[in-house]
Amino acid sequence: PVLNWAIGNAVTKQDANENIMLDKSKATERIDPIAAVINSHVRCMLNSGEMDLNAYILSQDFSF
Repeated sequence: PVLNWAIGNAVTKQDANENIMLDKSKATERIDPIAAVINSHVRCMLNSGEMDLNAYILSQDFSF
C-alpha cells in the first residue's frame, strides 16, 4: 500500500539538460518509497555483479 501511494504521488519532469526525474505533484505528498526503489534499481543495473555485497556491508563505507 505505501509503494502504491508513493507511485500515485510521483510525476516525472524534465530539466533543461533533458534529464528525466521524479517530482511531487503537490508539496505535501511523499515520493520517498518509489524514489528509493528506482535509485536501488539503477544502482543494481550499473553495478551488475561487480561488487561483493558482504565485503561492502562489512566495510567502513556502509552505514544506515
